[in-house]
Amino acid sequence: MILITGCNGSLGSQLAASLINEGHAVKGYIRPGADLSLIPQEIKEQIEWCSGSLFDSYALGNALEGIDKVIHTAAVVSFAPSRRKEMFRTNVEGTATLVNEALISGVKQFIHISSIAALGRPVNKPLIDETDLWVESQNNTNYAKSKYLAELEVYRGFEEGLNGFVLNPSVILGPGDIEKSSTKLFGYVLKGGEYYTEGQLNYVDVRDICTIATQLMKQSVNGERFVLNGGRVSYKYFFEQVAKEFGKTPPEKLASTWMKELLWRIEHVRSLISGSEPLITKETARLSGNSHQYANDKIKALLSYEFRNIDDSIHWVCKELEKQTAVHNLL
Repeated sequence: MILITGCNGSLGSQLAASLINEGHAVKGYIRPGADLSLIPQEIKEQIEWCSGSLFDSYALGNALEGIDKVIHTAAVVSFAPSRRKEMFRTNVEGTATLVNEALISGVKQFIHISSIAALGRPVNKPLIDETDLWVESQNNTNYAKSKYLAELEVYRGFEEGLNGFVLNPSVILGPGDIEKSSTKLFGYVLKGGEYYTEGQLNYVDVRDICTIATQLMKQSVNGERFVLNGGRVSYKYFFEQVAKEFGKTPPEKLASTWMKELLWRIEHVRSLISGSEPLITKETARLSGNSHQYANDKIKALLSYEFRNIDDSIHWVCKELEKQTAVHNLL
């Protein structure tokens, strides 16, 4: 049986569906009272559900009984300063606790879903791959630091006898809550966003992650990491294609440096008043002109794999999002 942490999230739910369709038994570990709306009813009924926090050793120990493999997707993804403490606790301490319990339970394989952010963003190195070591840089966000430290806990587990591997996906494109994570990019267009930046978006289709993860689980791979990046496109092109799918007007105003500085401040005030997370923060404004690129040669060579192109991913995600009530009301 396979345990998926964060099984109700946009990635976890897709992984669960993919594994169940391949005939695997899946147990989902979620927070008490977690929203399960992203999971189709027919898939939801086939998952053995258990709940608890990532800091609850007792609950994790019980969840790991009878488990052969663990896929750790649970994480806080945020660039809001107000969530920094929560993010580090969940991403770092939570991962450490899960690794410890996996070692005690004798889990045979541990798959950690990390992020390209954990590779760091060296100032003078535009092309980044699995061989790059973390370097402190002004380009590293708090989220990046939390994922880097989480990876260290996983590699510590590998040193102590745990078998498994690490996946480093770029921005994941898939259906989800338009108020959370990368799905906010689609929500931005739906809500009539006017501005775009000159930066580039490194992306990967969630379906590619599921396929690669299931293929790697069958390989004799241990202690390695793999960059999962489908490609890179300009934000302008991305927003134009999303707008075309939704029948909306794309963002047409290029945000200058001074404008981005103004926008993140406005968003900060709005978030304080509304209690919601800001769409733009000081960190994301600073990185919006990012020109880094992530090499996917290692995974392509190992599995002879070809990633989906951006147009296919955008079309699929938009069609899936249109089925959601919240999105339908914005169309």
